[in-house]
Amino acid sequence: MEEEVRTAIANTSPFKAPGPDEICNAVFKNCNELLDPYLTQLFNAVIALDTYFDPWHEFTTVVLRKPDKPDYTIPKAYRPIALLNTTCKLLTALVAERTTSILEQHNLLPDTHFGGHPGRTTTDSLYLLEIIVKNAWRNGKVASILFLDIEGAFPNAVKDRLLHNMKRRRLPPEIVQFTDRMLTGRRTRLKFNDTESDWIPINNGIGQGDPLSMIAYLIYCADLTDLADDKNSETALAFVDDTAFITTGRTFEETHGKLKDMMERPGGALQWSKEHNSKFEVSKFTLMDFTRNRLHEQPALKIQSTQIKPTEQFRFLGVMVDHELTWKHQTGCAIAKGTEYVLQLKRLSRAAKGVSAKLMRKLYLTVAVPKFAYGAGIWFRPMYKEGSNSTHRGSIGIAKKLARIQRMAATSIMGAMRTTATDILDNHAYLLPIPLLLQKHCHQAALRLVSLPQCHPLYRHLRHIAKHTNILRHRTSTHNLLDTFQLTPGEVETIDSTSRSKYARSMTYEPHIAKDKAKAIKEHDELQNAIKIYMDRSAHDGGVGAAAVLYRPGQDPRSH
Repeated sequence: MEEEVRTAIANTSPFKAPGPDEICNAVFKNCNELLDPYLTQLFNAVIALDTYFDPWHEFTTVVLRKPDKPDYTIPKAYRPIALLNTTCKLLTALVAERTTSILEQHNLLPDTHFGGHPGRTTTDSLYLLEIIVKNAWRNGKVASILFLDIEGAFPNAVKDRLLHNMKRRRLPPEIVQFTDRMLTGRRTRLKFNDTESDWIPINNGIGQGDPLSMIAYLIYCADLTDLADDKNSETALAFVDDTAFITTGRTFEETHGKLKDMMERPGGALQWSKEHNSKFEVSKFTLMDFTRNRLHEQPALKIQSTQIKPTEQFRFLGVMVDHELTWKHQTGCAIAKGTEYVLQLKRLSRAAKGVSAKLMRKLYLTVAVPKFAYGAGIWFRPMYKEGSNSTHRGSIGIAKKLARIQRMAATSIMGAMRTTATDILDNHAYLLPIPLLLQKHCHQAALRLVSLPQCHPLYRHLRHIAKHTNILRHRTSTHNLLDTFQLTPGEVETIDSTSRSKYARSMTYEPHIAKDKAKAIKEHDELQNAIKIYMDRSAHDGGVGAAAVLYRPGQDPRSH
């Protein structure tokens, strides 16, 4: 093993001496088959013996400046990054995988919490938001949404409350006790430039760099999402610590009253905030009243002593949401982002000392395109429909503006003259034309939507939308996607993302039959430390019988 470890360390960056974390990552990545038996015994012992290696509680927190902050004397202008022990992160990743599997299998988390759920994304919550609002409009109602702001969500989490919530969600005691041991007795050192502080005890909080932190915070804040009452036209959308309350009603006075009740009633959001040590920044709350009727009066919402006035746009989960759901602001942001990133890439493409065309193309496709095409299924209507020669007029204008951005990128990639035709540039740079590129992103979004499992909160809505794709009033982006690509939920294979761990390996077993009874007994006695399964079956008069006996070391056999 020593030789393999040395080889793994030698394969780290040649430009600088590898640090401890780089060495650990290289060893675990390149020597996983050799380390598996040892790590398995170690991790099993941690769970079985109710213990936890004390040095795993120690970690370094690097303090970095947030860019473009006006005043760096304020603590909020800095971002702390916790550097945790790599071996500990492997163990917590396995516990997190098991915890997620249990929660998903038994539906122990709120349906409308999209963060940390396998098979759910940020765009899912935006699709659901749009569906709720436009369904209300179609029924002659209005909708209001209140975007919450939780201050220091992860650092302020209380360990005892987290353990209490885990028990309420009926998680196995082994997982609860492991989480307790992991969060007890932690200490860190702050590192700023070349200065390092003394050890600081950590009494509260969930480590954000820990693989278990995401699912742990989902359990911690699940009650906040659960407080919405469907019968009262209330919905709570959440993605980790980004939470929004949506209500529908006949007037905005009615919807605001429901939002106020969700915040202030017994068991409401303000009570949750006190019980979970999660302070709300009420002054940073954002209220949006969805309507296209300019005659609707939009009063302010008063929570505690703070007046919250409606706004016309707000960035939620990386997408600009506007009160008319036209997505014009998001379209402008996509164009601005694309321009910004392509201009940055152009600085790298100098003819003499710039990066190669191959690398420039890769940078454009992996950095710039995901930035401006994010959420395209929501804000961009597909241009081409099978069996139709017409294109959507609004989509043409957006595509033309984004095509100019791709033209700049293609010119930089190929080092071509500015007068070169756009189609020739795309062809030689091996880039899809922008209309086809956006069509591809929309097609991928549509395929994903129709392959969602029945437990997904969008599934019921998509089944209804698929039957009414020709609707004209207040069409949603999901109407456009399913209608354009002629897709229906149920016609595409659904893959359950929680049915099998992503870390699990496929294993095959070969049956062995001894030559005689004596040899079988001898082989059984020799394999004392192995798991053995004995099977037998028979068939007679159309009936089939089967039996199996499982032997585990140190345990009585089980028959089936």
